[in-house]
Amino acid sequence: MDARTQYEQDIIRTIYNLARGPHLSDACEDGEIAGQKIFFPALQQFIAACERVRELSPIQADTMSDLLAAIADGAPGETAWNERINEAKRGWDQ
Repeated sequence: MDARTQYEQDIIRTIYNLARGPHLSDACEDGEIAGQKIFFPALQQFIAACERVRELSPIQADTMSDLLAAIADGAPGETAWNERINEAKRGWDQ
């Protein structure tokens, strides 16, 4: 293959890759999974600590309840996180 043909194929490949949209590399997927393995156990430990403080401290019970409610509303769920990973992978495969 001559240089011109190689150049044209590189351009076509680049345009094709740009048109496919977002993608998730294997390394990025590995990072997402590693992040989940760190985040969810730490979140559960934090929730357990807040619940324990709520039991022990009547002064902070309302604050801990508010914090736990905010975590329940705002923390990513494992299912939602996995769906985002799968959506990113599908974006690459299309």
